[in-house]
Amino acid sequence: MSFVYVILVAMFMFNPADRNGSDVIELISLDGNPLQFETEDTCMKHIEENHLDIAHFAIKNFMPQPTMVKGIFCMRKRLGVGV
Repeated sequence: MSFVYVILVAMFMFNPADRNGSDVIELISLDGNPLQFETEDTCMKHIEENHLDIAHFAIKNFMPQPTMVKGIFCMRKRLGVGV
């Protein structure tokens, strides 16, 4: 079985009524290329170098609901399986 590491962003929704779906987003691609990593270390390095851009992307994705980033994580994922 093949695994990769992907980036997940967990969000905090200020208004509980806005929780009508998932409060987590998986970053699928960057500049048209899959955003997957062979090791947790390379995934964490990408987060460290790009955490502000990742947070801005996630917040924009949940707009117009008032929200903030709860955490940015690297998660191991089996290839070909959704979150």
